[in-house]
Amino acid sequence: MLLNAGEPAQPLWLNIFSLCLDIFWISKLGD
Repeated sequence: MLLNAGEPAQPLWLNIFSLCLDIFWISKLGD
């Protein structure tokens, strides 16, 4: 993911947020 580039290890909530955002965009673009 673009958000993870060059970042240190992230907190769990941020990983979950990123995952939900990915799912949102994939479902939106998949229509």
